[in-house]
Amino acid sequence: MEKLILLVDDDDPAALKLLRKALRPEFKVRSATHGKKGLALAGTLPLPDLILLDIRLPDMHGYLVCSKLKQEQLLVGNRTRDLEERTAELETRTTELQLSQELAIVALGSIAETRDNETGNHIHRTQAYVRTLTERLASLQRYRSTVSEEEWAMIWRSAPLHDIGKVGIPDHILLKPGRLSAEELQIMKRHPVIGRDALRIAETRSGSDHSFLGIAKEVAYAHHEHWDGGGYPEGIKGEAIPLSARIMALADVYDAMISKRVYKPAMSHATAVDQIRAGRGTHFDPSLVDGFLEAADQFNDIALRFSDRAAAREHAS
Repeated sequence: MEKLILLVDDDDPAALKLLRKALRPEFKVRSATHGKKGLALAGTLPLPDLILLDIRLPDMHGYLVCSKLKQEQLLVGNRTRDLEERTAELETRTTELQLSQELAIVALGSIAETRDNETGNHIHRTQAYVRTLTERLASLQRYRSTVSEEEWAMIWRSAPLHDIGKVGIPDHILLKPGRLSAEELQIMKRHPVIGRDALRIAETRSGSDHSFLGIAKEVAYAHHEHWDGGGYPEGIKGEAIPLSARIMALADVYDAMISKRVYKPAMSHATAVDQIRAGRGTHFDPSLVDGFLEAADQFNDIALRFSDRAAAREHAS
């Protein structure tokens, strides 16, 4: 963004030199040593955004200079309106960018979902679970200084991409109507790496060092890691697992438990809650399990609202 213009009116050359040196990295600095010169520079286009005014000036008192600036209004109103318009435009562009990012994430997540015809509303449910957990965690003191509001938002927005790597798994394994063999399971376990690599390529092609896909890579790659190190693909443990992936892991497992598959019946919500509780400190981050237990009713409401039956009815209509 273009630097703001700062006008400094001070009769002390040493002070002016010091101020210019300190402020130039952040501002375009204009300087004056007399009141009349300051008034002239204040009316020069482009108008200054901020004026630093000394009280004692050689030709007039600083208060008089300030009074004249106010009388002439210095076109400050126009400048303010210009800044407001620029701010509003920036906010609009930010909202549009955020929306395009969310649409891209959902679209990519849907690609993986359409290849696995049993997942139904899985990506919608898991995203809602993750959002519920992030909103609860964001209020905790331990995260207030380490995770920004923007980062929390990107965690739940990235949730639909957690299984994007399944696009690289052969159909005869991904769609197999039964349990996988040991060999097939090893192939299935490649999907976190496939997902991370695909998102890494997309991030590189975006040409940005601050791509919104950064957290999505964490989620895709590490959501099958376990708190005690018993997961995959690396077997990392504890806080070495990115927070985003730890949250995704709990949401993903809960949804798998309550969902019917050809090789297993669906668990009840209560049984799934007990299983998550039993995994505290082994499969799952203990603090996340605590948050989940407090929000268990919300998880159940989400599961009912985005049930696979509801998805089937919507598809049929």
